[in-house]
Amino acid sequence: MAHGEWSKWLREHVNFSRMQANRFIQAHDQFGSVTTSLQMSAIFELIQLPKEIDRQQFVEQPHTIPSTGVTKTVDEMTVRELREVKKALKEAENQHVVPTCSIFLLIFNYI
Repeated sequence: MAHGEWSKWLREHVNFSRMQANRFIQAHDQFGSVTTSLQMSAIFELIQLPKEIDRQQFVEQPHTIPSTGVTKTVDEMTVRELREVKKALKEAENQHVVPTCSIFLLIFNYI
């Protein structure tokens, strides 16, 4: 396909915006051809997970929804609940970074 033809091709053949097409490409890159019952909105949330998180494992394991305390798998969650779990995961990850940095500074100042 010639440079600059991608958007035109999308409009004419699939009626997707460039952003939607890019999300579908990301989803395929991250999930491959795995068949799933997840809604596209949930898949679009999942492609934003940190790269070090195994997508298949994240989808299969149950997670606790912070606002309700209810445990669900990803396919049972609403998109809002999935966003809550992602946010809690990110906050937990950030809390792990702080002590490591504090220990590094403590050791660095000691030397």
